[in-house]
Amino acid sequence: MQLHEGDGALRRDLVGEEQFLRRVVLAATDYEQQLAGLHYPAHAHRDGVAGHIVAAREEAGVCVNRALVELLAVRVRVEDGARLVEAEMTVRADAEHLQRTNPAAFRHEYGGEVVGSGAAVFANLQLRAVPDDELERYDRVYYGVDWGWYPDPWAYNAAAYDAARRVLVIFDELTRSRTPNRETAELLLARGAGTDGPLTADAAEPKSCADYRAAGLPCRAAQKGPGSVRESMKWLQGLAAIIIDPVRCPATAAEFSEYEYERDPRTGEVLPGYPDVNNHHIDAVRYALESVWRRRGS
Repeated sequence: MQLHEGDGALRRDLVGEEQFLRRVVLAATDYEQQLAGLHYPAHAHRDGVAGHIVAAREEAGVCVNRALVELLAVRVRVEDGARLVEAEMTVRADAEHLQRTNPAAFRHEYGGEVVGSGAAVFANLQLRAVPDDELERYDRVYYGVDWGWYPDPWAYNAAAYDAARRVLVIFDELTRSRTPNRETAELLLARGAGTDGPLTADAAEPKSCADYRAAGLPCRAAQKGPGSVRESMKWLQGLAAIIIDPVRCPATAAEFSEYEYERDPRTGEVLPGYPDVNNHHIDAVRYALESVWRRRGS
């Protein structure tokens, strides 16, 4: 994805137009003020001259108003153009980072290429033991919860993030079905969730978030919105590594390992997008790290 060279010229043209209109406004305003300072001559044609002066002042006022309207319109176009250029630069930066850190995911996401089996979403996954002394190096932990009852399970995860190396370490999980909020809150309190980092949960259940806060957990709702799933999944794919301890987190390890793109049942072609199935711990991790992946440049 590339920025068009004409974008900069377009912005310069708009800025030049704005500067020209500013000069028009100043000139018209100055002319109007000069007319306002004129005195009517004391002779027989006073009414006629006065009428011409009034008409000229009104015309100057119309010019000022018209120029102001044009100036405001140009300013809106300048601001809109700047926002579009900034958005395209952000998308390009995301694409370039994914190309550097996960070339296979980049070729699939942006080129539609079938890579490897063409289905695995997380090519940067590492399953290995995470000893306690490794976890002690992290001074901040991120906690996430995906609500569930039945048939969808409630899922919890804890993770640490090494920003310098862009490495995510997932080291704790819980999974429950048909379990009240009161009981799952007690499980998290016993684990110390939220004591050394944020606890973020699915925003789909405000009451459940409120129940957790009433139980003493610092629970906040995730900021869902258009594109949030895609942005967070691309962030996960773009990491140098996602490390999961399969002994501490067997369900999470299975989800991340088995999570695949869907295929067209007729052609076998890999389809774009991320399937909303068997991804409860993946969602919990996305919520947990929301404050990180939403931060630009992270």
